Amino acid sequence: MKTILEKRFQLQLLFALIAAISVAVLTVELVANAIRHAESFVVSDTIRTLNHPLEELDREYPLRLGSDTTWSELPTKARDLTLRGISRTDGGLSRHRSII
Repeated sequence: MKTILEKRFQLQLLFALIAAISVAVLTVELVANAIRHAESFVVSDTIRTLNHPLEELDREYPLRLGSDTTWSELPTKARDLTLRGISRTDGGLSRHRSII
């Protein structure tokens, strides 16, 4: 009778260990999946956020070329409508420290 109780206790410990390991593995998998999902969400949101300004810049450049008669007289840096060029203008073209 004693051996049956001992084996039963060992069997219960084995099942408890298997359950604990399963919970740990599932937790790690769920956390990893959440991180992957968050990363893909951030990347897709960033792409959506940047697409609109890029499309606007694509439309703006030909409009500036065709409609502004002083465009060719501007310095090369002022004609740079890339994101890098725009970021160098401190938010806009300035004349005497005022935004125009």
